[in-house]
Amino acid sequence: MDTPNVKTELKIPELNFTFCVIAYRKATREEMHFAYNYWRSQKKSNKPKRNQRVDVITIIGYND
Repeated sequence: MDTPNVKTELKIPELNFTFCVIAYRKATREEMHFAYNYWRSQKKSNKPKRNQRVDVITIIGYND
């Protein structure tokens, strides 16, 4: 099984925050928001921090 290599980014400019989903294909807007909300639900602090970049590796697009 190859490692995913397609990056899709969601940026929040006022916080200088970047959320990157690494998948087998480009993630849709809904998939990005789902991954972002899931990541936020896993954190103690529910807000993204300033000047932070988060990379999440998923299996989105593996069976396509």
